[in-house]
Amino acid sequence: MLLFPTHVVVQRRPNPTAQRDAYIRYDGVFHDYNDVARSPGVDRFDLAALDLPRIAALLAGAPQSAGVPGGKIGHIEIARGTDGAPVVSVYVAEGSTSGWFRVTAKGEPMAIYPPS
Repeated sequence: MLLFPTHVVVQRRPNPTAQRDAYIRYDGVFHDYNDVARSPGVDRFDLAALDLPRIAALLAGAPQSAGVPGGKIGHIEIARGTDGAPVVSVYVAEGSTSGWFRVTAKGEPMAIYPPS
């Protein structure tokens, strides 16, 4: 799932045995796009595992955490981690300066990639 300021993009499997995933965009209206090849090894995860209050608090301080104090969140990615639980990656930019960080579903830091 990719969360942008103006829209959301979701890639989801219609059923467990499907060889292709549905690609859906939402910008106030749902748009179905062509399906996409299923990524190998990628499977479902439960969004209910996200600690939303803790992640929301991290989003409030995202520019500082990503090392771009004057920046804004460009997009957020929620994807399946190696342990099967969702991980959240937050991308922040100001002009040509960008940084990002990744946290667990519970909001625990995994990695920070400040501007180089």
